[in-house]
Amino acid sequence: MDTVILKTFDSSILAHIASDRLTMAGIENYIHDENTNTIMPVWGMAIGGIKIVVKKEDEKKAQDAMFEIEDSYRRSAVCEKCGAQEIILVPKKSTGNFLMSLLTWLFSNYSVSAENVYHCKACGNETDKLPDPPEELENKDLL
Repeated sequence: MDTVILKTFDSSILAHIASDRLTMAGIENYIHDENTNTIMPVWGMAIGGIKIVVKKEDEKKAQDAMFEIEDSYRRSAVCEKCGAQEIILVPKKSTGNFLMSLLTWLFSNYSVSAENVYHCKACGNETDKLPDPPEELENKDLL
């Protein structure tokens, strides 16, 4: 049976939520490298994070389901300042992040930021936590 990595995660919680949503959509999947990433987070970069793996023949269906899950999650967040639904997670612009990125770039194959913020692409507002969804979306089943 051929398998493919559908998506990688830094958090086992998000990986399990996505895995459960895929299972509810009828897509067989499993989580790979969760224990190593949880017990030894430093090794997470070396092995590529926590992975959701699906059968090769289910790849397209799983990608479509994952896009729908992520899109509904993204649309649930609304900027507190301007009301736009264009929130993305970006590295925080700070000296500590710059140094961390430089050090991880020097000692590995890609750089990692220590701190991230949620950034509104419409107005530039940045917050440390994802803004709450509007009231009409609060009761929906979102990732």
